[in-house]
Amino acid sequence: MGTDPKRKLWESYRKKIASAQAESHKRKTECWLPTKYEILGVELIPLTLEKFLLLDAIQSPVLRGSDAGGQDIINFLWICSKQFVEDAEELEKFREVMQEKRANAEVFQEIDEYLTDSFFLSTSKGDDSDEGENFIASIIDLLASQYSWRLNEIMQLPLTQIFQLCGSISKRLTLQAGGTYVHFDPITDEIKAEYLKKVRELN
Repeated sequence: MGTDPKRKLWESYRKKIASAQAESHKRKTECWLPTKYEILGVELIPLTLEKFLLLDAIQSPVLRGSDAGGQDIINFLWICSKQFVEDAEELEKFREVMQEKRANAEVFQEIDEYLTDSFFLSTSKGDDSDEGENFIASIIDLLASQYSWRLNEIMQLPLTQIFQLCGSISKRLTLQAGGTYVHFDPITDEIKAEYLKKVRELN
């Protein structure tokens, strides 16, 4: 007697889902611990709301996922670096040091991983649209109203922490109002969606 195809499919995905849940838990935990990133010898700090806005203000191609040249990479690394200050002379010194370094495929991969980690729990990265503007305003409004934090405190928070806090607030307020909270977990949700698609194909 043959094995039930659906059961066989579940067995193949059960471990994948468990692995995804473990990876998600690991990422959520690590964002509360000191995290060090280094790209082209430059030490970066986790992407904060302030640094996100600075990159958005210069319309950084790196942030937007469009073609980026050498100067774009340098500007991105400068803003995200631990040593960043809003000082034109310091920026020029940084550019001089970085001019001899070249971005290759590995560097672009490292930047992509840095941004992916930063937006891990986000449902939107924001852009030039009203949605992008509301994305920022909603975050600030939510954290300020719930925790009585000042604007500067919110601006210095890593995005990874912000998204987790917003999720926790949303869950608490939804349950207090008698609603049903829908848990969002991008890594696990993607595997589950893939599994459900294959189940429908068997029907």
